Amino acid sequence: MYNTSINFQTKLKQGLMPIPYISITTDRGVRILAERHLADMLTYGTLIADGTVFADGSELAGGTFYLSLGTGRLLSIGGLSDVAISSKFDAMTAETTKQTSSVAISFDNLHSSGKYYFSRVIPFEAFLTKSLKIYFGFPADPRSEHLLFREVMITEESFLDNGRIYQITAEER
Repeated sequence: MYNTSINFQTKLKQGLMPIPYISITTDRGVRILAERHLADMLTYGTLIADGTVFADGSELAGGTFYLSLGTGRLLSIGGLSDVAISSKFDAMTAETTKQTSSVAISFDNLHSSGKYYFSRVIPFEAFLTKSLKIYFGFPADPRSEHLLFREVMITEESFLDNGRIYQITAEER
């Protein structure tokens, strides 16, 4: 079940297509990755309070937490699947079934300068076991009206096509 705004539903009924984008939260910040430029869609404060309080009572906002927009990096979101896993515990409890979902996401690793983007990021900012959110939104709408489609945990990463494509697989927690 998804919660969407009336505005979102109206635009879907008009035949407009929302833009998919990915949010990956790591220890160093949030990376927003999409197939096109999203600066006009996303408005974040430049400082995010991390809760640090100093001895003199002052508070630190921001710290090393940052937001990075990866324009033109998202190639595809595929392999969305829901798999039923059932297990039988004993004769007293019948079969129980749980739905798990996984998704495979491909990103363009090759930068226009000829350097590899994710190959330089991954050694300093680990993505494995981190939270990944898939959103859909319309450019003119505030972020609060974007649809959070799925939240998963990154479980696998690989480089394909001689390093030109960075692919991650994520599953429900």
